[in-house]
Amino acid sequence: MSPLRWSVALATALCVVACGGKAVVDGGPPGGGGSGNGGSTSTSSSSSTSSSSSTSTSGNPPTCESLVGDFATALTEAKACNPALSVEQCTELAPHELACPCPTSVNPANEDALDELDGIVASWAALGCGEDIVCPAMPCPDIQGSGCDPSTSKCVDYFPD
Repeated sequence: MSPLRWSVALATALCVVACGGKAVVDGGPPGGGGSGNGGSTSTSSSSSTSSSSSTSTSGNPPTCESLVGDFATALTEAKACNPALSVEQCTELAPHELACPCPTSVNPANEDALDELDGIVASWAALGCGEDIVCPAMPCPDIQGSGCDPSTSKCVDYFPD
């Protein structure tokens, strides 16, 4: 998923939510990707199960609650990387959650998981999920870089200390 594709999906979801007049999202601009060293790290994790944006993991039509779980699973899959490789892997950004998204690094090689994230974001917006959520009025943390954590084989974000 390209940064432009993620930005369009996120902007669409936020517009649908914000246009309902009930959500207030005051996030700063997405931080940079790429690689870097130092700073603290943040990761996402959840159990891995198959999901679809048109049905929840239970096989029923999605609900806002099921989309949150499906999103966490797809994000975990999108963050998968191989620390043994010498190439940069965590070079794209995706939202870290549905309700009040900030960017987090993902591996663009995980195309299926990134497509799943796109579909879940679209379903979240189409269902009107998050219309009553008021996000904190603070900017998203500025990502200073990213890398593949050898202990988890997941992309991690580096932030200023």
